[in-house]
Amino acid sequence: MWQRIVDNLLAHRALHLFWLIAVTAFLLASAVGVTIGDRVILPGLRVDNSHEVWFRDDDPNWLTYRAFQEQFEGDEVVILAFRTGDVFESRVLEKVKDLTRKLEELPNVAQVVSLTNVEHFHGTGGDLIISELVEEVPRDPDSMEKLRQTALGNPLYRDNLISDDGRATAILIRLEAQDGGVNYQRRITDLLYAFCEQESEDGTYDFHLAGIPILLGLEDRATTDDATVEYGLCFIFVVIILYLMHRRWIFVLVSIA
Repeated sequence: MWQRIVDNLLAHRALHLFWLIAVTAFLLASAVGVTIGDRVILPGLRVDNSHEVWFRDDDPNWLTYRAFQEQFEGDEVVILAFRTGDVFESRVLEKVKDLTRKLEELPNVAQVVSLTNVEHFHGTGGDLIISELVEEVPRDPDSMEKLRQTALGNPLYRDNLISDDGRATAILIRLEAQDGGVNYQRRITDLLYAFCEQESEDGTYDFHLAGIPILLGLEDRATTDDATVEYGLCFIFVVIILYLMHRRWIFVLVSIA
């Protein structure tokens, strides 16, 4: 029996080699994925780091969490922060205001809170007045100093939206509740990092991102991008070892397939 198999392989080696290469190429394409234009031909293998994969769809804890998200419109918050010489400068506050507006226009963003749009509660003549802390960016030194004293004197803003030395500020980005899906934190992380690079003004502003979605997105980047490099290096190492053992590429190909 084995002799007949060997004789058949030797007699039709070209045909068997063709099918061997074709099957290997198909399996490799199935793992990597194939996309033509906007059409996905083979989705490929993907690493799913989302926490949905750890729960059944009917798990009571998961259903409670999803109900909480639907009622309060998401609980995931990203912090975008940067340090400058002095936040209380017209150009810096204009930058914060511009960043706030652009962040509100990004997909999956439910709310953005920054120094330029945060609500300010104060009383006048027995009345409670609610307004934005920065309705207009101050242009004169007296108005800017008044804003500084108000912001740094309020514990709701100090060490939350503004550092106590007035040199760093943070923007809070609350995300919409997500239906899940594979690696949506990675998508949001890549989107915000690209946004920061675009708005850095050639390195004038050094932005920093923090929050659970960013942590999960970076974890996904490490376990997918880095793993791709590691798997590639392992594959090359295996090919070298097989060639040193067999000294013929045909045997290497057969062993890998």
